[in-house]
Amino acid sequence: MQILTNQELIDLNQDRAGVQGRVVDRQGGQGELQVWSKSLQDGSVGVALYNHGNSTAEVITADFGVVGLSESASCRDLWLHRDLGVLKTSIIREVQPHECFVFRCHNHTSVD
Repeated sequence: MQILTNQELIDLNQDRAGVQGRVVDRQGGQGELQVWSKSLQDGSVGVALYNHGNSTAEVITADFGVVGLSESASCRDLWLHRDLGVLKTSIIREVQPHECFVFRCHNHTSVD
């Protein structure tokens, strides 16, 4: 039920740009650890980390260059509805079997 009522995930899925999310990186011995990316109309990027494996939790790294972001990005965890602040170069999470983390990230530009 949580996924059906999560407005942030629905907004990501139904983004007006109409761009399909795609696997941009496979990790693990058999490629069972997946990094997904989706370009959004406002210039942000949807990023998902998915462990397609059956046995153990694994660390998945989404490198910003691979998902379409610059060196640093402001990210929000869409499951927890929590801003993560500005991250440098990547998102790294330990992901249980068949678990998924979803983020919305905006390129961060510093003001000098």
